[in-house]
Amino acid sequence: MKNNIVPVEVAQKVFSDSNLPCIGKAGIREINKLARDLEAASGVKFIHMEMGNPGLPAAQAGVEAQIKALQNGVAATYPPIDGIPSLKNEASRFIKNFLDLDVNAANCIPTVGSMQGAFASFMICGHTNKEKNTILFVDPGFPVHKFQTKILGMNLEAFDIYEYRGENLRTKLESIFATGKIHSILYSNPNNPTWVCLTDEELRIIGELANKYDVIVLEDLAYFGMDFRKDYSHPGAAPYQPTVGKYTDNYILMISSSKAFSYAGERCAILGISDKLAERVYPDLKEFCGQEIFVRGIIFGALHPLSSGTSHSAQHAVAGILKAVNDGVYNYRDEVLEYGEKAKMMKDAFTSNGFKFTYDEDLGEPIADGFYFTYYYPGFTGAELLEKMLYYIEDGRVWPISRDESVNIQEEYFVRKIININRNWTFTKETTEIPAAVDSSWESVNLPHSWNNVDGQDGGNDYFRGTCLYKKALKKAELPEGERYYLDLKKDGSGYLYQRDRDRHAPLAKDQVDRLLGWSTSYCLDENEVPYYS
Repeated sequence: MKNNIVPVEVAQKVFSDSNLPCIGKAGIREINKLARDLEAASGVKFIHMEMGNPGLPAAQAGVEAQIKALQNGVAATYPPIDGIPSLKNEASRFIKNFLDLDVNAANCIPTVGSMQGAFASFMICGHTNKEKNTILFVDPGFPVHKFQTKILGMNLEAFDIYEYRGENLRTKLESIFATGKIHSILYSNPNNPTWVCLTDEELRIIGELANKYDVIVLEDLAYFGMDFRKDYSHPGAAPYQPTVGKYTDNYILMISSSKAFSYAGERCAILGISDKLAERVYPDLKEFCGQEIFVRGIIFGALHPLSSGTSHSAQHAVAGILKAVNDGVYNYRDEVLEYGEKAKMMKDAFTSNGFKFTYDEDLGEPIADGFYFTYYYPGFTGAELLEKMLYYIEDGRVWPISRDESVNIQEEYFVRKIININRNWTFTKETTEIPAAVDSSWESVNLPHSWNNVDGQDGGNDYFRGTCLYKKALKKAELPEGERYYLDLKKDGSGYLYQRDRDRHAPLAKDQVDRLLGWSTSYCLDENEVPYYS
C-alpha cells in the first residue's frame, strides 16, 4: 500500500463525506467536486477529464470583442431576447460557410450554452403535437440531456449507435419512428463521448425518415469540425461539416462556442433553426406557451422564461469570433488540433497498460483522435473502473477503496483474459426446454437484446411475459488456455467469458442459476455450475 497516490484513510474519508451512494455512478459535476475534494485533502493534483473543459486559451477575437462591448456599456442593458443583430448575421454566415446551408439570420438564436438550447428545444418540440409524446436519443450521449427530459416530465427512448451503423440505422430508426409517438431525435456529431462520426449516408437516412414521419432532428454540433480526419475549416469551400440539414428541413442545429472556440466560460451558443421549421405553425403549441409559430415558441415560450436572454457581452464575443472565422482571418482548427495530438498520446498510454477502447472503430476505420475517447479495463464495469481510477491502479493490480470493500482493503485481483461473447447467440420464445441443437425457428441475435423492444412500448399492455431461451456454443479449443473459466452475465444482458487468479464474486449455487431470469444484476458463474453454457 506504500505506493498509493492518495492515502487510504484520506480517500475513504472524502468518499464518506461525499454522501454519494455509489462513487462510480455519480454525475459529471459530482465527480468534479469529488476530485477537487481529494486534491484539497491529499495535496495530489488530478488530471481532470470529467468536465470537458477546453484546456486551451479562449479565442482572442472573442476576448477583444467582449472587452470592447463591456467598455461600451452593454453590461447595463438587457440583451435582445432573440440576439444582437451582429451575432445573428455572423451565425447565418457561419452556417452557410461551413455547413453549406442557408438559414436566415432571424432564425439564428443565441442561448446560454448549448445546454440551454437543448432544454428550450425539448420544451417546444415536446408540445408540437399532442399525439407525439417521446424524444429519441441516439446513445451514447451527454447524460444531462436525459436529465433535462426528466425535469420536463418527458418520455424518452434510446438506442446505442454501435450496432446500427450504415444501412442498419434505417431499420432501427424506422421501427421506432413507425410507432407514431416520436416528436424529435437528438444525436451529437462527432459523438460525445465515443467520437463516432455519422457519415453523409447515415445523415441522409435520418433526414429521409424525419421527413417521412415528421420528426424534428436536433443536431448537436458541440465539437464542430473536430473530426480531424478531414479539414472542414475553410469558409465557403468543401469539404463541409456533415449535417442532416442537407436532407431535411426539420432540423435544429446546436452550435457551441465552448470547444471549437474555447469559449466555455461565457456560456453562449447558437440555435440554427431551418427557415421552414422556424415558420411552421403548430396549433397544439399554443396551449403550452401561447405561440403557434415554432421559432416564436422557442424565443418567447422557452428562452424568455428560462433566462431573459443570453449575456450581452458574450454575444458580442461570439459575434467577433464568428466574424474572424467567416472572414478567414482566424482558423479555429489550427488551435484545437492539439486535442487530437493529446488524445493519441493518451490512447497509447492507456493501451500500453492493458486498457481497451469501448468504441474502437468507426465503420471499419479506427476511431479518430479528438476531444473524447472511451475505454474499459477487462473485468470492470464502468462504475467500478471510475471509482478505482480515483484511487490508484498499478501493473493491473487494483486496491479497492469503496466503503463496501473497505473491510477487504488488502485483497487484490488480476484479470487474465476476457472475451466478449455478445455476438451470434440464438433466441426463441417458442420453447422452455433446452435443446441439444437449435433449428431454423430460432432467431440470431446479439446481446444485449430485448424481446419486448416493440410490444413493450406500443401502449397496448400486451407484451410477451413468458420464458425465453438464449443459446450459444463455446468451443473450449478456441478459448485461451486456462485451468478455469467464468461466465460473467451483466445486468444489461451482455456476457463475457474470462479467467482470473482470484475472483471477488462468490459463485452461485446450482439451484440459483434458474433465478437469473431478467439478469437483474451482475453474476459470475463457474463454468462447472452451468454446463449448458460451456
